[in-house]
Amino acid sequence: MVPETSLFLKKISPNKYELLTKDLDIEQGSYSIQNIDGLWIMKKLAQTSMFKNSEIHTKGFFIFEDSNSATKFAYSIREDIEQEKVKGIKGFNNRFYFFSTTYYTKMKDKIIPLLTVSPQTLTQLAEGLEVNEDIVKGILELLKEDGLVFEKKKDVFHKI
Repeated sequence: MVPETSLFLKKISPNKYELLTKDLDIEQGSYSIQNIDGLWIMKKLAQTSMFKNSEIHTKGFFIFEDSNSATKFAYSIREDIEQEKVKGIKGFNNRFYFFSTTYYTKMKDKIIPLLTVSPQTLTQLAEGLEVNEDIVKGILELLKEDGLVFEKKKDVFHKI
């Protein structure tokens, strides 16, 4: 969970608020405003340092449901993306997939031989690799982008 910074405001009029807490260093970022018993509370949702640079290299992947989180993540690891240590792609299912290059290569080396034997469905690949379908879907999106795999029918993949 992302740590929150709270700022307490009191609503004076429709467009005016009174700051109740002083001496706060307010950072740039996204905030949500909630009304709790007549007291308006502004909470920091995320910060650019919310992702540790090494975290993707230990986990191997990140999958995001929304573009805001994906953009913040991409910004926080932009050096690794520029150095091609991390690959990312937006899938047709509107999810954003990021993989460390070593994890992508490891998975690619497992998937390509399976597709060489015969076309496989997403479910068959996930079960054969004992990996979550979302991860396999992201790897397949990158393989399609690299021109190694194509999807003849929905969720049926062939090696090129």
